[in-house]
Amino acid sequence: TTQNKSKAQIYFAQKDIFGLKMKYHNNIWVVMMTIVYLTSVVRAAWYLDQKKVILVDYNSTTNHFLFRGNEPKIIDNTTGSDVFAYELLVEYLANASLARNISLPSSYQLSDIKYVYTTIDPWEKKDILLETDYFTAHPSIGSFTVHTIDGDFVDPFELSEDERNERAKILTTWQHDDLPEYIPYLHSLVSNSSSSQPQVIYFHCECGCDRTGEVAGSYAMKYLGKTYQEVIEWDDTIAGRHILDNHRFAIQWYCLYLNLVEDGFDFPCQ
Repeated sequence: TTQNKSKAQIYFAQKDIFGLKMKYHNNIWVVMMTIVYLTSVVRAAWYLDQKKVILVDYNSTTNHFLFRGNEPKIIDNTTGSDVFAYELLVEYLANASLARNISLPSSYQLSDIKYVYTTIDPWEKKDILLETDYFTAHPSIGSFTVHTIDGDFVDPFELSEDERNERAKILTTWQHDDLPEYIPYLHSLVSNSSSSQPQVIYFHCECGCDRTGEVAGSYAMKYLGKTYQEVIEWDDTIAGRHILDNHRFAIQWYCLYLNLVEDGFDFPCQ
């Protein structure tokens, strides 16, 4: 969190250097509040959904799995309350693996990573508590962590090519989500051979659409040989709509970074 705050400070301090349009900065909190409003309005649809639980990556050497999905909760028919859907999640993870002709081990450690916005809406706080309480009560099944993913509020293609490229080259110095650092970290969880027990990493937000789509799309570009256009189509199909602009912008910035800074990448970013 401290690191993210410092990056945000750098971001705004550099706005004049890069000639960024002030309308984006003036409206940033309006956009964030709109997102919070949307999460509150459609939250009823965000119960665990098999269609959104997808195997993203699998390492046959380490026997570690990486899945994307949505909020792993269901309604308890007895109490009418939301509960953490561990058994159903295990079933859906196995189904998603079989869809790729891969068998999920019967025993593994589950790493549940929940993506939240810096400004967390009240309903999402309830879901964080739901997951926290479950893993606290059942520590043997794995771990639960919360990670902020906000996206970017500047369309890179609103800038001149020189400004865009200059900014993309130093993405890791200013981007709040720091995809150049976070995506390799996520990959390391799958490729790390230090654990003898199979690891299942399940990352999600509420809908499994926007924050999740940003991370999954970026990961697919970096490690799965997918183009920007392919990952956007993938994300939009899963969401059933276009993902939010701030997350699409973040994927575009990361696409530009890969093209300009890392070897082996050369594809259109819009």
